[in-house]
Amino acid sequence: MIDTSTPQLDRLRAVLRANVVFTSIAAIVLIAMPGRLDAVLGTGQETLIRLAGVGLGLFAGLVASTSRAQPARLVSGATVVAAADASWVAASVVAVGIGWFPPKGVVAVMVCALIVGGFAAAELTAVRHASSAADA
Repeated sequence: MIDTSTPQLDRLRAVLRANVVFTSIAAIVLIAMPGRLDAVLGTGQETLIRLAGVGLGLFAGLVASTSRAQPARLVSGATVVAAADASWVAASVVAVGIGWFPPKGVVAVMVCALIVGGFAAAELTAVRHASSAADA
């Protein structure tokens, strides 16, 4: 029988669950307050902000599902989640770099990118530890 509860797997699940909480809150805010967010972001695209919220809500559901998976799927799924988070950070840097946001929008986007980047790093670290424990 495969042990589904080791300290390393528990840590990976905890990191993913924290990601779910942050992403769900972000999704709710984007869906519920696109006008207020657009006042900061300066995109003029409230509908796109709301759609981004829907996308984040779907992503949060996938991350939640991954956090409950069996060990092999948990580790591979968490690797995909970390890649998605890293992609979000890269896209944020590109969007800021090409001037899509005014100064206060840049701050908001980069704060979110730093948080998401922190999740990516924590996920990859937890994946590495969980993989090492499985190999031992």
